[in-house]
Amino acid sequence: MATRSARTLSRHYAKLAAISSIPLVVLIVALGYVHYSEQRHRRLDNLMVSVNERHQRVEMALSAMAEHASQMQNWAEYYLARPDQRLSRLLPLLTVESDPRSQDITGYFLDDNVFGALPEATGNFLGNSLALAGGSDTLSAASLSLEIFPIQQLGHVANPALLYSYFYDGRGNFLSIYPASDRYDYEVLADDKGIAASVRHFFKRPVFLQGTPELNPDRKAYWVNEDRDGVRGRAVVSRAAPVYGEGDRFVGVVGVDVLQSHFGTLLEVKGLNGVAARVVDGNDTIIAYLGRIGQPGYHAIGKHIQDVVPGNGAFSEAGGWYLLRLPLHEAGWHLDYAIPVSEVHAGLAWRFLPYGLILCGLIATLVLGQVLVRMQFVRPVLAFAQYLRDGAGGRPVPPPELPRVWKPMTSILSATFKRNRESLERLRASDHRYRRLVELSPDAVMLHDHEKITFLNPAGCRILGFTAPEQAIGRSYMDFIAEREKEAAQERVDAVIKHGRDILPTERVIRTDSGRERDIEGMATPFIGEDGSIVALVIFRDITARKAMERAVRESEGRFRAISGAIPLPVVISDAATTALLYINPEACTQLAIDGDFLDRVTLFDLCPDSRFRHGVSEIARGRARVESCELEVRRPNGTRFWARITTVPMKYQGVDALIHAVVDLSERVQAEVEIARQREAFHQKEKIAALGSLLAGLAHELNNPLSVVSGQSLMLEDAADDEGIVRRARRIRDAAERCSRTVRTFLAMARSRAPARVAIALNDSVGSALDLVSHSLQSSGVAVQLDLDPALPPVTADADQLHHVVSNLVVNAEHALRETEPPRTLTVATRADGEAWQVVLTVADNGPGVPADIAERVFEPFFTTKAGASGTGIGLSLCRDIVTTHGGTIELSANEPSGAVFTVRLPMRDAQDERPAAVTGDGMGQQTGMVLVVDDDEEVALTLADVLRMRGHEVDAVFGGGDGIDQARRKPYDMIISDVRMPRVDGPSLYRALRQEIQDLDRRMVFMTGDTLGTDLAALVKGTGIPVIEKPLDPLAVATLVGERMHANRNGG
Repeated sequence: MATRSARTLSRHYAKLAAISSIPLVVLIVALGYVHYSEQRHRRLDNLMVSVNERHQRVEMALSAMAEHASQMQNWAEYYLARPDQRLSRLLPLLTVESDPRSQDITGYFLDDNVFGALPEATGNFLGNSLALAGGSDTLSAASLSLEIFPIQQLGHVANPALLYSYFYDGRGNFLSIYPASDRYDYEVLADDKGIAASVRHFFKRPVFLQGTPELNPDRKAYWVNEDRDGVRGRAVVSRAAPVYGEGDRFVGVVGVDVLQSHFGTLLEVKGLNGVAARVVDGNDTIIAYLGRIGQPGYHAIGKHIQDVVPGNGAFSEAGGWYLLRLPLHEAGWHLDYAIPVSEVHAGLAWRFLPYGLILCGLIATLVLGQVLVRMQFVRPVLAFAQYLRDGAGGRPVPPPELPRVWKPMTSILSATFKRNRESLERLRASDHRYRRLVELSPDAVMLHDHEKITFLNPAGCRILGFTAPEQAIGRSYMDFIAEREKEAAQERVDAVIKHGRDILPTERVIRTDSGRERDIEGMATPFIGEDGSIVALVIFRDITARKAMERAVRESEGRFRAISGAIPLPVVISDAATTALLYINPEACTQLAIDGDFLDRVTLFDLCPDSRFRHGVSEIARGRARVESCELEVRRPNGTRFWARITTVPMKYQGVDALIHAVVDLSERVQAEVEIARQREAFHQKEKIAALGSLLAGLAHELNNPLSVVSGQSLMLEDAADDEGIVRRARRIRDAAERCSRTVRTFLAMARSRAPARVAIALNDSVGSALDLVSHSLQSSGVAVQLDLDPALPPVTADADQLHHVVSNLVVNAEHALRETEPPRTLTVATRADGEAWQVVLTVADNGPGVPADIAERVFEPFFTTKAGASGTGIGLSLCRDIVTTHGGTIELSANEPSGAVFTVRLPMRDAQDERPAAVTGDGMGQQTGMVLVVDDDEEVALTLADVLRMRGHEVDAVFGGGDGIDQARRKPYDMIISDVRMPRVDGPSLYRALRQEIQDLDRRMVFMTGDTLGTDLAALVKGTGIPVIEKPLDPLAVATLVGERMHANRNGG
C-alpha cells in the first residue's frame, strides 16, 4: 500500500516537475532566439556602416569631379572677360606642322619640352596641345588652355583619382589635356594620320558633343557615363561643362575623366564573400560594378531592386539576399548592394551552443531530482503522515525511521502535540475570560434565535429593566419594540439568522419591562449557538443621555447661529481635516460674495491660498498652536480680492474638529499703508542722511577715547605749568579737543534713535553745534558767518536733536543758495528774546538769490523743491515746519534786503515753574573728596581720568578691565566707581550686577561713561537705577564736578 502510494506520488511529482520546467525551456529557447536575432541585427548594422562608408566615398569622388569641372569653367569664363595678355608670347613657342605636298600649315604642336621653356609665371605645363589651322581663334583657345592649367594641376594634386582634365575648343580646332601623354598615343589613336586626325577623333567624343549649344541649350554641367578616354580608349565616367565668352559666344568645353574601374574599387566590402555592388544611372544603366557582372548577386539586384525604397537606411530581404539602394545625389544615380543572407548568418549558429548545454543540464537535473525526491521526500512524507494521524488520535506512538533531515521535524511534532493539549486548557480558560468580559461589558450583549432570547448579559438586563438574566431569557426581543417598528425589527432578525447578513448600527426606541421608553443604538451579526444553530448576536447600548445631549447641542447651535448672524463681523467655520466650509454667517456671505448653494464647492484654501495661512492652519489642526492670526489677501469666488486679518481658533462643531475664523476687512488700512509707503519713499533721502550720520557716529566713537586723553592731559598741563606760554598752548590744545568733542557729540546725537524728549535747551548751544557741524562746508563755499546771539537768551522747552535738525537744515539751505551768488557770501544767524510775546526768536539770513514771491508760500509744502536734479527732496523745510509747530512755535520766510532770504523761527520760552534748582557746583562741594575707582579697558583714558581726579584731591585707583574692577571693588570701600560701559569680556552693566548685592547704595556710588549710543539694555538699566551716564569725549572738569556732586549728595542723604 505504502509502495503504491509512493509510486503514485512520485509520478505526480515527476509530471509536476516536467510541467513546471516547460516555461524554463521556453524561456531558454526564447533567449537563444533573441540573442541570435540581436547578433544578426548587429551584423547588419555593421554592414550598413561599411556600405555607408562606400557610399560616402563614391559621393565624394563624384563631388570632387563636379567641383573640379566647375572650377575650370569659372576660371575660363573669368579669363575670357579680360584682354588677351599671353597670345603674343605663345606664337614663338609653337611647332608648325604643314602638308608635305602643298606646304600649307595644317596645325601646331606644343609638346612638354617646349612648354618647359616658358617663364616660371606660366607654370609647368605638362600636357599636350594639338591644334588644326584656325588662325587667331585657335591661338586664343591655346592661350585659354594655359590659363586653366594651374586649376587642372591643383585638381589632380588634390584628387589623384582624376584621370584626365581637358579643354575642347568650341570650333573643333584645339584641345589640351592634363596630365601629359606620349604623342605616339594620339597618333596611334588616329591610325598614324597626324595631329589633325587625332584632334578630329577627340571632338567625336560624347563628352564634347553634349556640351554644344545644340545639345545643351541650358548651358548646364553634365555627366557622361558611357564614354572612353581619348588617349587609350579606357571606360571612363566624365563630368563636363560648357564655356561661354563675351556675347554668349560658345568657346568650348572643359571636363574631367575618372576610370569606371576606380568606382569599382570603392565599392569593395572586405570580410564578405559573394557581395554584389553597382553604380547605375536613372535608367539602371550600369556605370561601375564590383566583381563579375554575371555573379548571382547582380541577378538578385536586377530582379528585386525595384521593390526597395531608395535611401530608407535599412536592408530589405528578398530571394535570399539583403538588398539596399542608396541615392547618389551629386549625379542623380543610385548605389545598389546585394549581400547573401547565408553570408550574414554564417557563424551565428554556434551561439546556440550555450543554450543547448543549459537544456541538457536542466533535463539531467530533473532526472536526478526525481530520484532524490523519491528517496528523501516521498517515502518520508508518507511515514510522517501516518505518524501525524496516530499522534492526532492521541495514541503514544514512537517516531518513524526517517532520514536525518527529518529528525528535527519529528521532535517539533512531538512538542506540538504537547502544546496542543496545553492550548486546549488555555482555550477553556479563555472562554471563561470572554464570558466574564461579556458579563462585565457596559454594552448589552444578547443572543436571540427565531423566537426568543437565549442569552442576555447584566448590562442588557439593566437596559431592559430586569434584575436578573433569567427574567428575560425565553421572552422575545419583539416584546420590547414599539408596535410601529416590530415588523421592520423582525425582518432584520430574520435577515441575520436566515440569510447571514450583518445589520449595521441603527438607532431605535424600546420600551423597558416597566414601560419606560429608552433610546438605544444596536447592531446584529450571525453567531453560532451552543447547539451549532445560527442565532443573532445583538449588541446595543443605551443612548438616551447622548440623545438628550445632542438635543442640547442642537439648541446651542441654534443659539450660536443666531448670535453669529447678528455679529457684524464675517465668521467662517471650516473642517480642520478637509478645510471644507461648514458654516458662514450672513456677514461673511456678503463680504466673501458666497451664497448657500456655493458653500459645498468652496474650501478654506480656495479663499485663502496663502502658504503662511496654510501652515498656520495645519499647526492648529495638529494641536501645536491654539490661536493663529495673520494678515493676507483673500480671494472671493468671483475673482476679486481684498486684504484681511484672519484670526483662527480650534473648536468642536457638530461633533467634528473644526476651526473658527474671524475675518476683519483691512481694505481701508491697506489703502492707507499704500499711501504711507508712497510717502515713505519720499523720505528715503532723509534716511540716507541719517545712515551717513550713523556711520560718522561710529567713527566718532573711535575718536572718543583719544579725545578724552587729550582733554584731560591738556587740562592737567594747564594747571601744572608755571610758564604762561605753556599754559596758553595747553589751553589751545584743550579748546581744539573741546571743539572735536562737540563735533563728536553732534554725530552721536544724529546717530541716536530715541523718542523726542523735551527738556530745557539753550538755543544758542543748538546754533553753535549746528555751525560746528557744517563749518568746514561753509568755509569751502566761501561763506562768512556773522553771529548775533543774545547771551542772556532764556531757555526753551524742546527736543535737542529736533531743534539741532531745524537749525542745521536752515544753515545748509542758506549755504546751497549762496553757492549761486558771487562773493562776498554772508550768512547771519541771530537770536533774541521777545518778552512781550514770551518767545525766543531765531533768524537765519543770507545775501543769496532769495526765493521768488510766486513760490514763497509753497516752500514749506512737502516734496516741493527749487533745487535741480536729485540734489533736493522737498522735505527739509516741511519737516522743519512740522517740528517747530509741534513745539508750539512758528517759522516764516521773508525777503532780505537788498537780496537773499530770511527764515524766522519763534519758539515759546520755558515756563518758570519748570526751572529746577541749580545743582551744587564745584565751589559748593568744596571739601567733598573720597576714594574713587576708575574702570576702563583703554589704559590711557583710565590713567588720565585718575590723574584729573587726584588733582581735585581724590584718592583714585585705576584698573583696565571689568574683571579687575570687580576684584578691586571688593578690596576697598570706594565712595564712587566710574566704569566704562563697553569693555571686552566683563562690561560695565555686568560689573554693576556683580557688585550690587555686595556694595550698599551702589546705584548712588556708580557712574557710567560711554563713547557710543545707549543700547536698549543699558538704557533700561539707567532708567531703573538712576545711574548717571557721562558721554565721551570726557570733559575732565565736568567729570570732577559730577563726582563731587554725587559724593556730596551721598554724604548729606540726598
